[in-house]
Amino acid sequence: MAGALPAMHAEISPAQLLLVCRRVREEGGRLVSLWGEDRGESSAAYRLCVVLDTATCLRVIECPIHSDAPTYPDLSAIFPSAARLQRATFDLLGLRAMGGDERQWLRHSGWPANYFPLRADAGPAPAAGAGVPIRSSGWRAMASMRLRSAPCMPERSSRVISGFP
Repeated sequence: MAGALPAMHAEISPAQLLLVCRRVREEGGRLVSLWGEDRGESSAAYRLCVVLDTATCLRVIECPIHSDAPTYPDLSAIFPSAARLQRATFDLLGLRAMGGDERQWLRHSGWPANYFPLRADAGPAPAAGAGVPIRSSGWRAMASMRLRSAPCMPERSSRVISGFP
């Protein structure tokens, strides 16, 4: 597509988001991306951003999310590709897709359960490995092993296997 890409911007409620997404899907549109932002404002501290591709333009949708209930409707039933984006949005910012997949996507044991690194009030990241228990003594044996040097590629055999050059 040559030239400027037509786009439309709208701010809607989370309830309206489901209606817009259903309509875009019914018309053959697709989800381009989804992410969350910390706006640092009092009541609507967060914003969910959704970009939809329609036949005529990109629709950039913003939904204010209140800090007292940082949730929004699950979009994965409409756009299956939203599932992982929603999981990442929770892991990084703490915005939960209600009714969506609640498995961790980006979180790991190194982060405390209530630490969301993209929040304005997140503070410094915990030290690497902080809070990660080592449940095996096998790591001591591995750490003390001396590895011998070995070539990455074995020497080439002069033998030719039938059917192979």
